[in-house]
Amino acid sequence: MVTARSGYELLAFDLSQAESWIVAFAANEPNMKKALMYGDIHSQTAVAIYHQEAIYCDHTWGSAPNDGKICIREDGCGTVVLYDERYLGKKSNHASAYGMEPPRQVEVINKESDKPPYITVNLDQTKMMNRAWHDYYSIKGWWNEIQEQLQSQQRVLYNYYGFARTFYQIWGNELFKEAYAFKPQSTVADHFNGATHPELGIRGGFLELYKRHVRDKHYYEVINHAHDSVLLHIPKPVSEDLIYEIRSILERPLVVEGETFTIPVDCERGERFGELEKVKWRKAA
Repeated sequence: MVTARSGYELLAFDLSQAESWIVAFAANEPNMKKALMYGDIHSQTAVAIYHQEAIYCDHTWGSAPNDGKICIREDGCGTVVLYDERYLGKKSNHASAYGMEPPRQVEVINKESDKPPYITVNLDQTKMMNRAWHDYYSIKGWWNEIQEQLQSQQRVLYNYYGFARTFYQIWGNELFKEAYAFKPQSTVADHFNGATHPELGIRGGFLELYKRHVRDKHYYEVINHAHDSVLLHIPKPVSEDLIYEIRSILERPLVVEGETFTIPVDCERGERFGELEKVKWRKAA
């Protein structure tokens, strides 16, 4: 239903696996950091769940048939991660980091089973996924820190740009799950929108993009902006020149627990929103 006008194309930019990056550095979780910086975290999680014999390989992932992944490292394991396995690895990453329990995970996954890849799970499967996830990623110490902060700071938490939230729910698991999610989710939103760390002083994000190209120069239109993504409507003659500049505005470092890192930016382009194709970034010279 969303299509570009004649002579225009749609460009969709988003931060890649953004919340997982914040969780990894907030919890100082080495396996998660390594998967994000050097591999593919959803495939690595699938290995932890379904291919534990290959868990210690430093995988380099390539494409496998039917949208799967295969370890193509020369001295690697050759493990093949099926598309369904990677999908459930992705769902585990989104759920387990914030304390979602297996019964709720069943509901969330099965609710989306009417859309590709049409996967359903049962309670035993999600229990196994949850157990394997926590065996591989050690974040419960971070959860304890969040609970201690809630107690010592009168239920106030701050994200990594200094935004504060007070939690008023009844003390217990539901409050804790919201608290675990607060820092990653709100930090990602602030970062994408354009918040700046004083120690870095690097401007960027959606507001900077808007100032440079929409408000002042009218190079393109903003079709949609949500959380960590933006959909732009750009004239084809200028889109090729702008695409890397937009990436440079959105892809900038941030600081979490004293460590500096950069969340990668993905881009898709095309004339129809449902048929966008992923942009393969050129390697720096």
